[in-house]
Amino acid sequence: MYCPRVCPGTGALAWGESGVCPIFCPGADGNPILEESVWDSRYKRSKFFWPWSENANKTAAEILKLTCPIVCNVKDPSTQTDIVLYPPMSVCPVLCADGTLNWQGEGSCPEAPEVMVDCPGKPSYCEGMVVQMLQSELESCPTTCNALRQCTKGVDGLIWPGGTQKCPIPCYEAGGIILLTDSGGKVFFDWGSGPGCPMKCPAMVDGNGIEIAVGPPTRRLDKKLHSTHRQLAEARKLQMGYDYFSWGPTYICPIPCYNTNGTVMYEGWGPFTILPSVSVKVGDTWQEQRLGTTDQESRDRFCPLKCPSADMMMWPEWKDDVLLGAFAPTAPKVENCPEICSDGRWAYPKWGDSCSQALDATSASTWTPPAPPPGQVMR
Repeated sequence: MYCPRVCPGTGALAWGESGVCPIFCPGADGNPILEESVWDSRYKRSKFFWPWSENANKTAAEILKLTCPIVCNVKDPSTQTDIVLYPPMSVCPVLCADGTLNWQGEGSCPEAPEVMVDCPGKPSYCEGMVVQMLQSELESCPTTCNALRQCTKGVDGLIWPGGTQKCPIPCYEAGGIILLTDSGGKVFFDWGSGPGCPMKCPAMVDGNGIEIAVGPPTRRLDKKLHSTHRQLAEARKLQMGYDYFSWGPTYICPIPCYNTNGTVMYEGWGPFTILPSVSVKVGDTWQEQRLGTTDQESRDRFCPLKCPSADMMMWPEWKDDVLLGAFAPTAPKVENCPEICSDGRWAYPKWGDSCSQALDATSASTWTPPAPPPGQVMR
């Protein structure tokens, strides 16, 4: 019978000639694994692990490997407790993306199924649901165009990649700070497929440099315009409202017509304005081009002429201009104006008629004014 010996480090007693001393085993954090007291759960001490007697003569590292459990850095999905392996088990399981444990080690999990994720920026349908895509298909996500979004009408304003729809860009006044709006407060937008943003035309002044109050545009579309394109271009440029705007690439603004004393001609309740542009065909397309290098040159071609001795306006005649290669107006001439005679007749000196020519009683009773000269319109 042998007396027991005190094991170094642990203070435990090893009995017999070949008595085996217990060891402390490290846990997942590297500190010794603790054992709770059966009497008081608040009291804990390092737990003894007893090697097999046949391993007593092995090295300390070999004894640890053959004796100590392995505390895996993985919790049991069902109990949420640490998984502990006892020798000879030595490979911890892998927690897969689907929540299962795989005991084959790293790289043994089945391929995780793709999940739907929110699109960048969280674009949403009108019902409030955020658009989602697979992680590998995020390039197909839409963007939200606030300028188009009108959920009260069921329009979500989503712009999808590969589509033809573009998100319009709001236009700004010069300086890029104030939004460009018409007289009704409606913002102009560049839709990406048209003429772009317009330019707000400068304030109008009369021939004496005095700024004039601008009413709605009063220039009428000439029925003799030679193409539907021309009529559409005119209608587009004559914005309704109290402000005038012009579009690229020429940016031609309307200008007022003057009387001989420099005052502005008025028609109805607004100034009479003209748009000094003509449609020139270049190849297979029509392009707007300004006619007249100065405002006065443009007025000479486009504005009507008030006859000096008759309450009549002589209007420009629109015809093909060979040199210009366009359908353009010709300036009205004062010599084409008639005179009002004392007997009420209209005499046209340009065509050999004058007030000095007396009418006999028979012809006076049946006399009618001659037709206006070709191309001239009396209003």
